[in-house]
Amino acid sequence: MKYDIYINGSIGYPFSASFIQDELAKVGDAPCTVYISSLGGSVVDALQIRQMFLEHGNVTAYLHGFVASAATIIAMGAKRIVMGEFALLLVHRCSNWIDEWGTMNAEEIAQTIQKLEASKNALETIDQTVVNIYAARCGKKVEDIAGWMKDADWLNADTCMEYGLIDEIIKDEQSIALTDGIKGQILACGLPVPSVQENKEHRSIMDAIRAFFKDKTIVANPPADQPTNTETLHIMNKEFTYILAALQLDGIEQTQNTVVLSVEQMTALDNHLSALAEEKQTLTSEITSLREQVNDLTTQVENLRKADGDETSHIEDGVENEEHYAIRARNDYERLKHLC
Repeated sequence: MKYDIYINGSIGYPFSASFIQDELAKVGDAPCTVYISSLGGSVVDALQIRQMFLEHGNVTAYLHGFVASAATIIAMGAKRIVMGEFALLLVHRCSNWIDEWGTMNAEEIAQTIQKLEASKNALETIDQTVVNIYAARCGKKVEDIAGWMKDADWLNADTCMEYGLIDEIIKDEQSIALTDGIKGQILACGLPVPSVQENKEHRSIMDAIRAFFKDKTIVANPPADQPTNTETLHIMNKEFTYILAALQLDGIEQTQNTVVLSVEQMTALDNHLSALAEEKQTLTSEITSLREQVNDLTTQVENLRKADGDETSHIEDGVENEEHYAIRARNDYERLKHLC
């Protein structure tokens, strides 16, 4: 993938608003692709960069690795947001550096409290602005988004898609590695260290399940004037039954909210789902072939209806040819004139 702009460091420095403005100028009015992998930085620069993306109007942001804080604000300005399957995204309440210490008298303490109160009010205003930015992107309630920011949890690609923060998930070449160096950078930014437990077994199973339900939609409680697509519901229920059947393996450990599978069980499940996916593809091909045969037969029937029979003269628009009509009239006269 070729990117027009790479943002893979701190927002503010080296990736300031003026730097991004210069890079966007090189792109001009052409579509722009932006690579984002950053733990955040300056909210002021992030808000300006987001606005630049909005004004450009045709920016696609690709999120990879760890994308946090101000970097997520930048992404919200893109027309389309694409996230790597192993990427993680973090939204949280804004913060400011506080450095007040030393010996103070009562008046100085009161002044410090006023300064801290003013800083608190400013941060709350910024938080509200950022919440509205996320809400405008995903259409969720402001209260829900404020809860996400307060929780400050790392969100995987599936959750971001569910929340409406991104438009598409793409495959990453490799999973993210949470090295000691990256942990140190995350802690230095005042962010929580994520728990990365992604592995190939989980991912392959999830890919197989997603393949079953791709391009299928179920409308819960459809409007009265919009009847339910019973055929689609039937297909969904049938495939979901397959998946449930595949999960019925011996020796599964289950607690209240967790199901634990061994490597052998996961491998068996993965193979089962892969076989079902191949079966589905074969059936789809057979159905397509049958539909083509039906279309051919329908065309043949229509052609037979239009064709002349062995003892039928061709008639156009229901009126016989004038010359043919005159010959028939003379023959009829010769056969019937002796009756006069």
